[in-house]
Amino acid sequence: MLAGHVVDEMIRENQPTSEILNYLTAESLSIKKSIDMDYTGLYGWINGEYCDGVGWVPDEDYIPTERPWYVETIHDDSDVTFVRPYLDDQTETILTTMAEQLSDGVSVIALDVTLTRIQEITEQTAQHTPGSYGIVLDKTGQVIAHSDKSELGKNFFEESGTFGAALISRLTSETGDQFDMHFNGNTYVVFVEQIEGGWQALYVIDSDAFYRPLKIILPMLGLFLILEGLVFLAVIFNQSEKNLAIESAEEAHSANRAKTQFLSQMSHEIRTPINAIIGLDTIVLRDESISPHTRDFLEKIGSSARHLLSIVNDILDMSRIESGRMELKEEPFSFRELIEQVNVIVGGQCDDKRLRYVCSIEEPMEEYYSGDNLKLKQVIINILGNSVKFTDPPGEISFSVRQEILSDNEAKLHFTMKDTGIGMDPEFIPKLFDAFSQDNTGNTTRYGGSGLGMAITKNIVTMMHGEIWVESEKGKGTSFFVSVPVKTRKGRRHSSPRRKHRRRAVPGRTSYPDCGRPGDECGGAYGSSGS
Repeated sequence: MLAGHVVDEMIRENQPTSEILNYLTAESLSIKKSIDMDYTGLYGWINGEYCDGVGWVPDEDYIPTERPWYVETIHDDSDVTFVRPYLDDQTETILTTMAEQLSDGVSVIALDVTLTRIQEITEQTAQHTPGSYGIVLDKTGQVIAHSDKSELGKNFFEESGTFGAALISRLTSETGDQFDMHFNGNTYVVFVEQIEGGWQALYVIDSDAFYRPLKIILPMLGLFLILEGLVFLAVIFNQSEKNLAIESAEEAHSANRAKTQFLSQMSHEIRTPINAIIGLDTIVLRDESISPHTRDFLEKIGSSARHLLSIVNDILDMSRIESGRMELKEEPFSFRELIEQVNVIVGGQCDDKRLRYVCSIEEPMEEYYSGDNLKLKQVIINILGNSVKFTDPPGEISFSVRQEILSDNEAKLHFTMKDTGIGMDPEFIPKLFDAFSQDNTGNTTRYGGSGLGMAITKNIVTMMHGEIWVESEKGKGTSFFVSVPVKTRKGRRHSSPRRKHRRRAVPGRTSYPDCGRPGDECGGAYGSSGS
């Protein structure tokens, strides 16, 4: 990890732990803002102290050197250690920790990694064949990913009489990459792929379910052949015109697919060097000996790289939407944590621009809802980020939320986001949600942007079966209104086995109020320097 090399160098230079903590904080906040809002940050045991890049202070009974992420890393000879995964009770996803032992032999730096993408790939693989399963196991027999989510977190070695127990028994006795097994009268074909770290990816096919459709298809084949001949005679007279139409449609479809694939692949390729530029720029800026002139250049490089990264991320989102690969998740999330995460990001942006930020929650609200938490945050951050961008100090950004009860387990969340910024021309408002649309070239030059943010936001809200509309007056400000239906989860509580926390305060920044409980109002502490 790049951060590991940086911290190693700081330890060799005998820099104080406070300086190392400042680096972890800056690096964690930078990644959280520009890449991943759910990123939990860098942490570790360094110079005999626990350091957390997002400011979490552990409870008294939390002993870092006795935690799996430290113990397993110290006893592992690998350059990077992947700690045994676990099932997170709150997010219902599999998590692991990636850690690195530093050169002093006792310090460890770590970060949490979600295995959500592996789970998605496993589910998609199983969808292609009826009666099939996609499974990923670690070296202890624990289920890391499974096309049947109810199997996540189980350990097949600890089961008896189940399909998983039968599978792991055959797996340990086989040496090849393919074998047959029988269970409850069914025959299965198992394909095995070895993965680094002792993990194994399995593709299990139920032979009976796979071949059952042939028993129906074969008797009908003769009839289909007769019908095919009749249809051929019916269309032979206009086949030429039909071929031209088909060829034109195929060419258009092929060109659109090629464009989407090209944008997606190039965006992924471009993100890697951009992240390296941002990381190296941050490291060089820590050198106090560089001249003010050079520092100014480096700060502009970092700012431009982060702006380019946001454009690349927008292009990736649009390519997923156009190709139909963007899907919504239905999973529980904490309303309080959603609001806190929005406030940390937007409040920090308002501090940087000396703007006042006001957040208000109209009670009552539920503790937990079900929906796509990440996409909902993306919608809110896109809109509030635009408000910050197009508002000059001394200005104000306000964010309010209220709930409308639809039934015993359904509600609609209404979000209102207002600013006192430059506003929009009335004739531009109908074009606001079109891709690459921008008000005028003067604003584009001054404020920047790809013109994709609002198009992405509109598509996500539509996928959620929600509504979005805007009111704006040139020179006086803009108001966005978003309403999305969600399922309520009254009385649900979750906890994470790795840490006993979810709320964190970032050291060295304004102390933001929670603004996540029903009835809370928070305005004065946000961007107070600009009010």
